[in-house]
Amino acid sequence: IMLSKLLSLDVFGYYTLAATVAAAITLLISPITQAIYPRFTELVVKGDDQELIRTYHRCTQLVTVLATPPALMLMFFNESILLIWTGNSILAHEVSPLLTLLALGTLLNVLMHIPYMFTLANGWTGFAFWINLMAVIFLVPSIYYVAPRYGATGAAWVLVSLNVGYVFIGIH
Repeated sequence: IMLSKLLSLDVFGYYTLAATVAAAITLLISPITQAIYPRFTELVVKGDDQELIRTYHRCTQLVTVLATPPALMLMFFNESILLIWTGNSILAHEVSPLLTLLALGTLLNVLMHIPYMFTLANGWTGFAFWINLMAVIFLVPSIYYVAPRYGATGAAWVLVSLNVGYVFIGIH
């Protein structure tokens, strides 16, 4: 909503298209993250810490292996992919830098899905609340500062920064 007010309609459209394409990465791993939550919960209830750790590592590796190749394709071959998909070279050229950043941000976010399910299975719901509260405190002023000055590219960098924080602070 903020970006729709801070960016011109055409630039907001480019950003929205890039975000929609990048979201495909999430679609690949959502079934895994949704399926693993009951398993994590079962292992927590049983107190089987060894199997819980083993399952956690397997799932994080699986998500990483499944999400990274498409994310890298969207990051490095985005203009070609967009051109094939839309048939519009101008659109592909305008959206490709945004897609590079949003694919990176989405990949980093996807890497947090298994740890998030792990915290929920362990009953640590407050963690998500506090980390997301800190994210909002960072995100809202950053968008208001960056978007008018650097446009959609600046806003995409804010998303990347947010997800870098999730991975390097939140995962620990």
